[in-house]
Amino acid sequence: MAEPAPTPEQARAIAVTGSAAIRAGAGSGKTAVLAHRFLELLRLRDDGAPVVDELGQILAITFTEKAAAEMKARIRELLDDALAAATGVARGRWERVRRELLGAQISTIHAFCGRVVRENLLEVGVDPRATVLDEQESRAYVAAVVEELLVSRLRGGDAAARALIERCRGLHGGRSGGAVGLCVDFLGRLGVTGRDAAWLAAALVRQEARTAEAATALADGVARVIAVVRAG
Repeated sequence: MAEPAPTPEQARAIAVTGSAAIRAGAGSGKTAVLAHRFLELLRLRDDGAPVVDELGQILAITFTEKAAAEMKARIRELLDDALAAATGVARGRWERVRRELLGAQISTIHAFCGRVVRENLLEVGVDPRATVLDEQESRAYVAAVVEELLVSRLRGGDAAARALIERCRGLHGGRSGGAVGLCVDFLGRLGVTGRDAAWLAAALVRQEARTAEAATALADGVARVIAVVRAG
């Protein structure tokens, strides 16, 4: 089944000149637009020159391996369509692009960063044997560190660590994965939103500063509810 033609808004995003920031919701066709945009940058214009001369000059970044694979597949499909419809110089160019597509820089953020590191090992001082952890390996590593820290604090008599573990009914298990799972999920959310330990520390200070105010407001609310109930 042929892919539907881009909508007017999508067409503008595909053909926009220069830098652009595009906002789109889930299921709005982001991957398809990016795939079309990828080829649009390589397409020969009316003056016979493309916006981008070489495939290696384009960097396409996604968040997940699944999205990267889907984008590669879309680009390959669109490239086949363009090649089938092209003649002369344009056909020769699309044929060269197809040959070079295997080495195109279409990947996740972490895969791209890993590639940059591997190409500059001496400059960054990284062990050549270092690898990029996948999602499951990363979570397992963080979980091990969190568990070690919680156990250490628990043995040291940390009341907050004990309260967290008791509230979560243990280090592991349950719907939330226990205290360890809760902490790992929370750290993941911080990472996704671009917030770090400094932000968290500042947020805790702000929250503690409002504790007395919140307690007073809660007591006032309870008093009003009691008054209403008694009046009824």
